Amino acid sequence: MTKPREPLWELEPHTAAKHEILRRYLKGWIPKLGSRNRRIVYIDAFAGPGRYTGGEDGSPIIALKVARDYVGRPLVDQQLKMLFIEPDRERNERLKSEITALRASDLAYSAIGAVTLQAEYAAAMESLWASLEASRSMLAPTFAFVDPFGVSGLPYEHLVKLFHYPKTELLINMMYEEMNRFRGTAEFQKHLDSFFGGPSWKAAFAVADRNERRRAVIDLFKRRLLEAGAKYVQAFEMRNDRNQTDYLLFFGTQSEVGLEVMKQAMWKVDSSGAFTFSDHTYSKGPMLIGPQPDYGLLRRQLLERFAGEVVPLSEIRIFVLAETSFLRYKGECLKLLESEGWLDAVDPPPNRRKGTFADQKQLFKFIAKP
Repeated sequence: MTKPREPLWELEPHTAAKHEILRRYLKGWIPKLGSRNRRIVYIDAFAGPGRYTGGEDGSPIIALKVARDYVGRPLVDQQLKMLFIEPDRERNERLKSEITALRASDLAYSAIGAVTLQAEYAAAMESLWASLEASRSMLAPTFAFVDPFGVSGLPYEHLVKLFHYPKTELLINMMYEEMNRFRGTAEFQKHLDSFFGGPSWKAAFAVADRNERRRAVIDLFKRRLLEAGAKYVQAFEMRNDRNQTDYLLFFGTQSEVGLEVMKQAMWKVDSSGAFTFSDHTYSKGPMLIGPQPDYGLLRRQLLERFAGEVVPLSEIRIFVLAETSFLRYKGECLKLLESEGWLDAVDPPPNRRKGTFADQKQLFKFIAKP
């Protein structure tokens, strides 16, 4: 997707789905972090004008409206700081006007510390890192939404700096098709070196098969996010109705809670048929996210991973969340495995009913395949 020349542009179906993911994630992230921390920060790195030609809310307005629902409950006055970065002067002014209108309509919005900044993303973040280092301050728990139109001005070292601080999370949009199309031009290669933090992208993009190339790039950037300091990384692909990749979304977090909240958001994304949404968490290939998941696949993954082992339920939970495409697993999979004799509870309490999985410390033994 190329950068629109007009200050406002049309909302496309896949963008609406991306915004729905953002909305659902913030509905989980704001109350959870707000109830545990004195201050939390949301950064929208390519904020835009706040509105589309059809009147639909842009990402900054979506974030503000979600935050408004929690003001006065887990959130107190100015506990949530929002930074909206937009390099274009006219779009930045339009966004300011949208925020002013919100505050005029409801005084509760004034309790949210929303700041708009007309600046390039890289320059704005350099200023933030310099300020934190000069004052020897810690970055408050932060969620950064990085949704650019291209690949320039997105230095990898900023991701390293972000994940240097605890309780930081990132949702970043990779414009894969643009990278793939222009990777051979000298000027574009500089941007790819910056984005990936070196020339490692060259081997991934050199893969001959188109599908294997995309997978290699996904695996590479997942690895780079983990090397930057993320503990868990998920990758999702959005394809349009012509079966072309519109973009790749990567979510990086240091929190099991954040991982679970994002997966819940991903699994509830709109399934109108205007696009196909698939999860690349599973190392052997993507899985379509739809209303009828193939839990037979999860069953095979669990048996392959844990055959012959004794593990607590908590370890099974993290494996499902971090290393498979699935969200639910107890009634959908573990119950069946236990009923068929592939899973045994080890020293269960007398009151445990077979097929129930409540105690995260409870040990289970997976029967090895014959």
